Amino acid sequence: MKKKLALLLCTSLSLTLFACRGNNSHANSATSNIASAKNSGSSENDISSVKLAELLEQMCRDTKVPAHEIFELNKENFELYSFIKWTDGLEAACSEGQISTDAHSLVLIRANGTDTKAMAEAIAAKADPRKWICVGAEISKVLYTNNYVLMVMTYKDAYEGIKENFEKIIGEEAKVVEMKNSGNLG
Repeated sequence: MKKKLALLLCTSLSLTLFACRGNNSHANSATSNIASAKNSGSSENDISSVKLAELLEQMCRDTKVPAHEIFELNKENFELYSFIKWTDGLEAACSEGQISTDAHSLVLIRANGTDTKAMAEAIAAKADPRKWICVGAEISKVLYTNNYVLMVMTYKDAYEGIKENFEKIIGEEAKVVEMKNSGNLG
């Protein structure tokens, strides 16, 4: 009986491990989608057809971003994550830390004609880098280009890689707006 129970437990554990292992096929498809969008468009960096969640996934790749979840934002949840009101025509996606003690939040916005500088300044004035319980973001900045805004609240170790990937993917040097509030808890 004990042998059968041990065998059953081993089988269950094996199945659980195989079922829960990571799958990188989504990450690889995001890379190929971005590459094909850059190559097929009239402009070298035309990524306007690529989903923002895929762009965010690429921006977080090979950085020291903590475990996170990436999802699209809509009219109902946009203000909760970006700290500004929704405007028709916007597209947005978010990367949030999976653990509540990880002070990590990125919001990528495709402006589609909206003034990105004004949007970045509005986010910088209203964002709260202490939105987590007991922790605050070490870095709190808003990056923007002609068509994109990226709110960054994360760790120092992750910031440089995120900024570098953002500029490489977008194909422009980003301008930086410092947030008015600090993530320091002291």
